[in-house]
Amino acid sequence: MARAFTAFCRAVRALRGTSGWPRAAIRVELYGTMLGWREGEPRYLQEIAESEGTGALVVEEPRRVTYRHSLELLLEADGVLVLGVDNEGYMPSKLYTYALSGKPLLGIFLSGSVASNALRESPGLGHVMTFDEGSDTKRESAQALLAFLGEVSIRTRFERRTLLLNHLAPAMAHRHAQLFDACIRTEQAGEL
Repeated sequence: MARAFTAFCRAVRALRGTSGWPRAAIRVELYGTMLGWREGEPRYLQEIAESEGTGALVVEEPRRVTYRHSLELLLEADGVLVLGVDNEGYMPSKLYTYALSGKPLLGIFLSGSVASNALRESPGLGHVMTFDEGSDTKRESAQALLAFLGEVSIRTRFERRTLLLNHLAPAMAHRHAQLFDACIRTEQAGEL
């Protein structure tokens, strides 16, 4: 997540104080960022924020949080920041849950990754920034960040249920049933 968070901090530093920057105070709280973390160990993302000049805006609690507590934190948040990793196949397990919350969402992913493509193909789910350093990408990322922060600052809520129908339990159960039916038909045809 270091590259994703570094890109976020650099964009915040570059845009803070510009005309599009929200007037409301910004605070970024990061939870469950390091599996097995113990008190006294480094808080790596907090260190990145400090080194990028955005440390005053960031609080990191690396300790694992339960699924239930993650949902509580989600409900209390004004917006959701999802940090990606250096893997094109990475897809955050809670991305659609976060989107279903109706909160403004900003994902920061490797360009061309499954997760960045998912947000680009369904723009109503949230905004996407990428790790790329190209000037076009920096401009797009800056626009995504400002749009996200603007939505967060006025506590915008989105109704995304129709965008998420294919990712909800009924649609997923239907796909499982289709797979099982195909397996049974194949077995009955003697093809297994």
